[in-house]
Amino acid sequence: MQSKTVEPGFEIIRIPSGSHYIGTDEGGVSANEMPSTCVEIGYEVWLMARPMTRHEWSLTGLADPSRHGGSSIVAGLHPVDSVIFSEIEMALSILNRGTHAGGWRLPSEAEWEIACRAGTRTGWWFGDDERDLGQASWYSANAGTSTSMVGQKASNPWGFHDMLGNVREWCSDVWLPSHIGRPVDASSALGVDFRRPARGGAWMCESLSCRASSRAAFDPEFRSDAIGLRLAWTPPDGE
Repeated sequence: MQSKTVEPGFEIIRIPSGSHYIGTDEGGVSANEMPSTCVEIGYEVWLMARPMTRHEWSLTGLADPSRHGGSSIVAGLHPVDSVIFSEIEMALSILNRGTHAGGWRLPSEAEWEIACRAGTRTGWWFGDDERDLGQASWYSANAGTSTSMVGQKASNPWGFHDMLGNVREWCSDVWLPSHIGRPVDASSALGVDFRRPARGGAWMCESLSCRASSRAAFDPEFRSDAIGLRLAWTPPDGE
């Protein structure tokens, strides 16, 4: 899968264009994960290979709200946590200064899940056996009471790390109660609900909440040490 590093030094991976499935029709899961839906990416979009780290957050010059990682030399390699939407909006404004169109943003739910699944249709990108989750994820069974340094677990087939655990990740959409009515062009969903979705599992989540289709809704100003972010990037005009 195509990857590169762009200013200010973030490693990103391109999400393939074309048709992709998100959601699930599996029985016994929350209705908000249903139905399985085909969406089409017809534009160029890239996603950070790992959750945004505390070091990467520091490049914005904003205060680090993280509750995990401590102050050791490796603290900067932990995912930034406890960030809220208004802080992310400030960070994006800083990162995008001087760009003309494109630039950094939060991914849509569809973009996020497509990257997480990496072309698979199973509960987790490695299959349906939760006994294998520890190879790919920091979650309640192996994380203890903290986040962990990013990139230590196996990547999915496209090279993305930590999409099934460590921290949940904010997406740009307005919360939808299911995938019914979701934009089929993979763009951010619009609506009247003030809540925002966070995707992926976290260090304190059990295995079912770490599946690729798992979704959760939060107040955008809700500060949680189990929620971080992973940015999407679109190239500026003419690149």
